[in-house]
Amino acid sequence: MRLSTQTHNAVKVLVHCTRAGGKTVTVPEIAAACDITEFNVFKLLPLLVKGGLLETIRGRSGGVCLKKPPEEISIGAVVRATESVFRKPAKIPVSAKANDPDDYSDMVNGAFLAFVEFLDQKSIADLAEVDSTSLSGAGATGKKSRNTEGPESAAPDC
Repeated sequence: MRLSTQTHNAVKVLVHCTRAGGKTVTVPEIAAACDITEFNVFKLLPLLVKGGLLETIRGRSGGVCLKKPPEEISIGAVVRATESVFRKPAKIPVSAKANDPDDYSDMVNGAFLAFVEFLDQKSIADLAEVDSTSLSGAGATGKKSRNTEGPESAAPDC
């Protein structure tokens, strides 16, 4: 299964907020740390707020922060909040309509739901501990960073 860049960016934003340690972070800070344009961060925020993952704080010292502890935010919840499959009905390819579209739709939807349920087993907190190269896709091994000398040596935000 392939997830959208939007979902990948949402995970990066949530990991950055996790590493901020409960502090409010601004869109420019997120954009710079995660190598995402401010425009794309602004596009993600309503989806993450509506999904119950982030909250916004207005005012001079405003920004965004996690709505709940990172251990309670599953990767599956991020996928549900950002992937269009969960926001509008799936389209059935024309070639599948010739046979039995209900069987095809059920099969694809079942596979996608199983994929998302698998992602429910990991949280944003788990990813915040993973080496930053895993998040960028360069080394998606899921191994923890070997550098364990202390908090100063933690992996970079994004």
